[in-house]
Amino acid sequence: MWSEVDMVRALSIVLLKKMIKKYSWAEVILDNLYIDEVTEELIKTIEWE
Repeated sequence: MWSEVDMVRALSIVLLKKMIKKYSWAEVILDNLYIDEVTEELIKTIEWE
């Protein structure tokens, strides 16, 4: 199962992706983040629901 840290990290990334349209700094942050496989899987799960 996912840890709380993984969940918070994934939720933060999903929110940043949604903020790109309004704030240009969100894209800069996303470009500089390392997203591991666990976080990527969790992001897909969150975005799907």
